[in-house]
This record gives sequence, C-alpha cells and structure tokens, in this order.
Amino acid sequence: MLTIEYSIWIATGAFVILVIALIVTLRSLVVRMNALTATATDMKQDISRLSLECSMLIQSTDETVKAISSSVQAAHGIVQATKQISQTIEHTAAMVDEVTGKLSHRALKYVQQEKAERQVEDAIHWAELAVSAWQLWKGSSKNGL
Repeated sequence: MLTIEYSIWIATGAFVILVIALIVTLRSLVVRMNALTATATDMKQDISRLSLECSMLIQSTDETVKAISSSVQAAHGIVQATKQISQTIEHTAAMVDEVTGKLSHRALKYVQQEKAERQVEDAIHWAELAVSAWQLWKGSSKNGL
C-alpha cells in the first residue's frame, strides 16, 4: 500500500507542479498579451497621429499646388499681355520708321526746292544786274556819242 500511497503523492506532486507551471505559463502569457496590447495601442496611436499628419500634409500640398496653379495662370496672363505689348511696340516702331522716312523724304524735297528757288532768285538777281549794267552801258554810250 505504500507504493500506492507514494504513487498518489508523486502523482499529486506532479499534478501540483504541472498546475504551477501552467499558472506561471499562463501568467507569462497574460503579461506578454498585455505588453502586446500596449504595443498595439501605441502603434494604433502612432498610426492615427501619422494619418493625421499625412492628411494635413496632403491638404497643405493641395493648397500649395492650387497656389502654384493660380500663379502659373497669372503668369500666363502676364506673358500674353507682354506679347501684346511687344506686338504693339513693333507696330509703333514700324509706323515711326515709316513716318521718319516720309519726313526725311519731304525734308529732302524741301531742301531741293529751296535750293532751286535760291538758284532762280540768284539768276533773277544776276539778270537784273545784267539789265541794269546794259542799261547803264547803253545810257553812257548815248551820252558819249
């Protein structure tokens, strides 16, 4: 009977050791699960924070892209206005060249006309002098005869 008693005590001891090992293992699993839960909670908070930051960054980027687009459109308008101004300046320069050419041509004609008139006036003056000299010579030849 002693053997049966020893066997029962050994079985009971083994069962107690098994229960203690099971409790320690379960307690270790609970601690690890709590740590995993805390890590998962931290990760969830980090993901939420990162998600919020990404959302804000995307919103900021969207606003920046809109501002750049608006600036590009404004610059396009400025470029168009500059092209129109350039065309107007080219047209004005062509008109000024044309007017300058006409003024130069007229001035040249005027100078030539003035020169011709001066030559006619000089010729008339010389003719008057010649007629006066001829009349004077004719008058002195009649007086001398």
